[in-house]
Amino acid sequence: MPNHFLKDLINCSSAQFVCGDINLCFNFLHFDSRLIQKNCGFLAMVGESQDGHDYIDKAIENGANLIIAEKKVKVASHVTLVIAKSALDVLQTYAKWYRETKLKTYIIGITGSVGKTSTKDCMSQLIGQDLCYSSEGNYNNFLGLPICLLKMEENQKYGIFEAGISTPNEMELLGKILQPNMMIVTNIFQSHMEFFDSHSKLVKEKLKLSKQMRTGSILILPKKYEQEARDDLKVITFDHLIPQKKQIEKIGFGPSISFELSKIAIKYLEIEVSLDNEIAMTPLRMQRCIKKGQNFLLDCYNASPESMSALFLSVSNVNECIFILGDMLELGVNKEEVHLRVLSDLLKLKPKKICLFGEIFSKAYEKLEKNSIDIKKYQRIDDVISELHILESECIVIKGSRFFALEKIYQKY
Repeated sequence: MPNHFLKDLINCSSAQFVCGDINLCFNFLHFDSRLIQKNCGFLAMVGESQDGHDYIDKAIENGANLIIAEKKVKVASHVTLVIAKSALDVLQTYAKWYRETKLKTYIIGITGSVGKTSTKDCMSQLIGQDLCYSSEGNYNNFLGLPICLLKMEENQKYGIFEAGISTPNEMELLGKILQPNMMIVTNIFQSHMEFFDSHSKLVKEKLKLSKQMRTGSILILPKKYEQEARDDLKVITFDHLIPQKKQIEKIGFGPSISFELSKIAIKYLEIEVSLDNEIAMTPLRMQRCIKKGQNFLLDCYNASPESMSALFLSVSNVNECIFILGDMLELGVNKEEVHLRVLSDLLKLKPKKICLFGEIFSKAYEKLEKNSIDIKKYQRIDDVISELHILESECIVIKGSRFFALEKIYQKY
């Protein structure tokens, strides 16, 4: 963990020192008291449903030596307290300062609707942990990205970060914090469309990550978006990436596309890597498991129409498999039509059984033409588990938005 100094944080942000040690050194900042460790700072933020100030004592109990609060509070004598109007603004401002003044790291920013985490996983493992730091899990938004950036050592050679958005104007903020040397756009589909009037506006928003890139920096993106790229960047385009069969067998179709994209990016880093390295994907993303003799394919970290299609393509012997699908959230006005299309595409492959969770898939189900496939709607995870135990299948495939936490089906099986 890097060493951060309170004086730097105060000098570059709106935070005001209240009490404690002005010469304090801390390792990182976080808003979740459960994840606080010794010598870390706790961001006491007021959210929509919870007030971080209620968890200050828990954060201190877990080792916090710094509290960044949004109102006056009492803390133990060994803990340092600073106050700001917005703890989030302090986090973002300090992360931007840290990037600009301390980090000499070559930063790679990855955005897109699908494939961000898979591409990050592939690249970081091909480059190697000794040379590369990569952001954690799905910490890719205006809150998670600066937290991850502050965990990176100053002398790290490469840093790979996901950049994800939900609403307009978020990406420009992420670009100011991250200031990438290389940007990769995996693809841009219908995810988060409820906040954008059109697909073209979503594309423009995603590409705002490149606004802070220096002239000559590398931008890798699908050829169909080439006209949206800045003229002063080195633009590398790709069209249809064709993964190798051996990679599909190892990690699935979708992650294999990410593997091919990673190879393109690494080529421009001018470093030697072994392409035979074993790639371990992030849990719940094309994760193959066996429990009580039953094969599972867990891809329930998130869901979009495109990731659903990629999943269907990666499954062999579909007619011997059970598919458990949860609604794809944040799709916008055409969400029912999209769910109906995805369901129809799966039916063409003739799976053994389809189990549906969520209101949108339920409405799509009502519009389906009659067919011979066993399809059923469920409200409770326990109900589907009881039926799975009496059905024989080659594989149980689970896919849905994070909201449904469908991995509980596997955990309770």
